[in-house]
Amino acid sequence: MVITSTHGSSNRTGKRREQRRRGGAPPAIDAKPTKGGDHAKNSATAGGAARLHRLAATQAARKLQDRGRVEHDRGGDAGGNTGDQNQKIEPLAPVKAGRSIGDMYKRQHQGLSGDRIGKRPRHVLKKHLYLFLDDWKEGYSMHKIDADTLQDDTTQEQAGFPEPATLRLGARELCPTVLGSEIFIVTAPRCGQTPILVYSTETGGLTMGARLPAPLVGCFDISVAAADRLYGLSSFPMCGEQQHAFEVLSRAPNCNKEQWSTKPRMDWSWKSVPSPPPLHEEENITSFALHPDGHTIFMSTHDQHNLSLARGTYSFDARHCKWRWHGKWVLPFEGQGYFDSDIDAWVGLHGDGYICTCQVPSRSDSSTMQPDWQISKDKLFCSESERHLGATLTYMGDTQFCLVECVVREDMEREQALGDHDGCVLRLVMFSLKYNRKGELHTKIHRTTATLVSKHLLAFRPVAFWM
Repeated sequence: MVITSTHGSSNRTGKRREQRRRGGAPPAIDAKPTKGGDHAKNSATAGGAARLHRLAATQAARKLQDRGRVEHDRGGDAGGNTGDQNQKIEPLAPVKAGRSIGDMYKRQHQGLSGDRIGKRPRHVLKKHLYLFLDDWKEGYSMHKIDADTLQDDTTQEQAGFPEPATLRLGARELCPTVLGSEIFIVTAPRCGQTPILVYSTETGGLTMGARLPAPLVGCFDISVAAADRLYGLSSFPMCGEQQHAFEVLSRAPNCNKEQWSTKPRMDWSWKSVPSPPPLHEEENITSFALHPDGHTIFMSTHDQHNLSLARGTYSFDARHCKWRWHGKWVLPFEGQGYFDSDIDAWVGLHGDGYICTCQVPSRSDSSTMQPDWQISKDKLFCSESERHLGATLTYMGDTQFCLVECVVREDMEREQALGDHDGCVLRLVMFSLKYNRKGELHTKIHRTTATLVSKHLLAFRPVAFWM
């Protein structure tokens, strides 16, 4: 509809356009009545409402288009319908006095769900395999590997990884560990003055964290993430000490607030756990695992002078800071075990390349009997045990695991393998676990790769994290 007016129409039209650009209601139309003046006045008022109606419909369509919900054809008709007959914009109610276009749009769409309003789905970061290797003469490398890019090939050894190393760390020793989405890299475990490096897997940023606390200097052997904190232990007491070191790393507000910040900065800091381990000084911690409750750590010990002699199993409740004795039995795996909910058991490495599962004991049960456990029928290590140089196991979720094993190349002697000449092979075996009808544990291998790598230290085992 077109607004009709008499004398002074140019002036009034300009005022109305200016008022519409500012988003307010149009000025009242005071056209002098002609013949049939009442009809003309009603026509002018209805025409203004119709124009506002078209403007509101256009703005509503554009806002919906910006949210990617409606593909609006700019050649729509006055009623707000687009050129596409399959997509329609509901007509807006006539403008009432005192109601702005913003109010109309809000009322028209306040019934829409949050999804339609334009909430973006949260982006989930793809997980990668982070490998720490002693593959260069100056120190260590951290490789970030996309598991989907690895080709299943056991007959031909690949010359290096698809991507270059993410980090090069010039250090003589290395102790990496994980808490949440961050990797903590101790580059000087025998020095208490060097800050720990903190690598964020979400941002790729590298920052400096807290220094290693004095009780863990030279004996930072075991670390477990529990209850949003990182617990560090020594596997055996240092010379002259009667107790195992037990420290906890967590975030705490920094009292030295920066001038440009309104909130205190959160920094990493170590504290001694008020309840020390009740272990004897002759005990060595040889295996550990986190209970599925997320805050109870189980650990087993052997005799320090005779590692074949089992001493017993303890648990520490990080929430209540309490220790518990579970009996003179030990966890069947070596090093760290991982809980899998589908199998409903801990999973770890046992002996020379076999996988074992162990039922999770109760935290409060007074029984001191060892829980049921069994070993897989399939050996995952290299068949030639004399070529084996070290291995580690990491959990990938959903009953998926990755075994990382370093072996000497077939055409080399063990003494010749060390150096900067790709004398070793890194085997990655990705597999899942299942029980057969007889209840026996079996491994199903999904992918195996072999990559030529250099190695410089016999004592260093590859370290792997799935994050």
